[in-house]
Amino acid sequence: IQHCMVSHFLSGHSRRNAPRYSAFLQICALLFVASFLRTIGNDTSYHVDDWTVINNAKDLLEHTHWDPGFYVHPNHASIYLNYFAYEGLLWSGAYSRETLPYRQVSNTIAALLGTLTVLVTYLMGKRVFGQGVGLLAATLLCFNPLHIQHSHYAIADIPMAFFCTVSMYALIAYVKNKHPLFFLALASGMAAVAVVTKYSAVVCTVLIGITIFIRRIRRDSPWQLVKEILVSASSFFTVSIVVAPYVFINYRSVLVGLQEAGRLYHLGADGLGFLGNLWFYIEICFQNIPIVFAPFLLLGFFICIRKYASVSIPICHGLFLWIAVSYLPLHWSRWAVPMQSTIVLLVAIGIMRMVQWSRKRSKQSAIV
Repeated sequence: IQHCMVSHFLSGHSRRNAPRYSAFLQICALLFVASFLRTIGNDTSYHVDDWTVINNAKDLLEHTHWDPGFYVHPNHASIYLNYFAYEGLLWSGAYSRETLPYRQVSNTIAALLGTLTVLVTYLMGKRVFGQGVGLLAATLLCFNPLHIQHSHYAIADIPMAFFCTVSMYALIAYVKNKHPLFFLALASGMAAVAVVTKYSAVVCTVLIGITIFIRRIRRDSPWQLVKEILVSASSFFTVSIVVAPYVFINYRSVLVGLQEAGRLYHLGADGLGFLGNLWFYIEICFQNIPIVFAPFLLLGFFICIRKYASVSIPICHGLFLWIAVSYLPLHWSRWAVPMQSTIVLLVAIGIMRMVQWSRKRSKQSAIV
C-alpha cells in the first residue's frame, strides 16, 4: 500500500510539473539555437566601427590609466567588459598578447549578450502575458535577422539592447511587486549601464521616471514618491560612476562627443527629417519580421495599452526609442536593434490573442 501511495504521488507530481519541464527544455533549446546563430562565423565578422571597442580595450592593456579615451558613443561599459575578458584570457596563460584573438573574443561577448537578450525577452513576455507569449516572442527574436547580424559585431548596439531589456524587465517587476525598491534600483542601475554604453539609452531613464510618477502620484503619500525617485536617482548615478567614472571626470569630452555623434555633415545625415526617419525604421522593422505580422503588431499594441496599462511603458520601450532616435539628424539600421524586443513582444501578444479568440469561437460553435 505504501509503495502504491508513493508511486501515485510521484506520477501525479510528474504530471503537474510536465508543462514546467517542457517549457524549460523549450527555452534551453531556443537559447542553444540563438547562440549558434550568433556565434557561427564570428571569428571573421567585421564591422567598420568595432575599433571603438576593440582598439580602446587593447589600449587599456598597454597603459596604466583607466581612461578609455573615447566619448562619442561612449561605449565605456563595452570597452571595460572586453578589457576584463582580454585580461582574464591573458592571466589564464592560454594566450599571449600577440596570439590573443581580440576580435573573436569581442564578437563572442556580443553573441553572448545577444543570446541573453532572447532570454530576457522570454522572461518579460512570461511575467506579464504567460508562457505562450514569452516563448513566441523569444522565438521571433531568436531568428530576427537584424539581431543575429549585429550580435556578430563588437559594437555598442547589442550591449545597449541587452542592458535596456534587463532594465525594462526589472521595471515590470517593480510595477508588479509589493516591495519594489530592489527592482527599482536594479532597473535604474541597468539603465545607467545602458547609457554609458550608448547615450540614446537615456530614454530608459525617462521611462523609469514616468513609471514611478504614474504608479505613485494617485495612490500613495508624496513621501513615497520622493523616496522612490531618490532610490532611482541614487542607483543610476552610483552605477554610472562605478562603471564609467571618466564620463564624469572628462565631462567636456562627453559634450564634444555628443556634438560629434549628431553632426550634420556625417555620412548618415541625409536630411530625411523626423518623419523620414520614422518611416526608415518602420521599413527596417518589416525587413526583419514578415509584413503579414503587421496586424498582429497593431493588435498587440492596443491590447497592451488597454488591458496591461501598468506595464505598457516598459513593454513598449522600443517604440519610445523609435520616436527619440528619429529626431536625430542621422539614421542607421543598427539603431533599430534595441527596438526589436518590443516589436516581437507586441507581435506575440497579438498572435496569442487571436489564437485564444479562435479557440473560444470554436468551442462556442461546438456547443451550438
